Amino acid sequence: MALDLNPFRPIVEDYMLDTVMIFTEGEKVYDRGSGQYVSDRVPVYEGKAFLGPMGTPGRTQIATAETPSRTTYELGIPIAVDGVPTPEVSPEMKMVVLTSQYNPNMVGKIWKVDGQVESTFAVHRRIAVTRDVSRHES
Repeated sequence: MALDLNPFRPIVEDYMLDTVMIFTEGEKVYDRGSGQYVSDRVPVYEGKAFLGPMGTPGRTQIATAETPSRTTYELGIPIAVDGVPTPEVSPEMKMVVLTSQYNPNMVGKIWKVDGQVESTFAVHRRIAVTRDVSRHES
């Protein structure tokens, strides 16, 4: 007898109190106003999510002169929205926190998508993301 996970999905989604956008970067163009090259964000997913440390603190690399400090986090998004499956992600994508109910300091921070965390027992889409915490930039 197979276990039906569908009843658990709304419960997990109730904990998705943040809003994020997963995106790819478009072609870089020169912005005369800022004097910098900028690229458009092409949204892949925008909606509710949760973000939390993945694994134990041992997964955090301490910064040295050769390696920046990075922490791996788990980004959780729904498996489907209104019956439409959320897209799979790939490492060239990035994620930005748009709103955060409990940690407004996260808003605007850019995270690198490392890939999807596969599981046979999934009630939400699990995505590994990292951010270079040795730099103080979004």
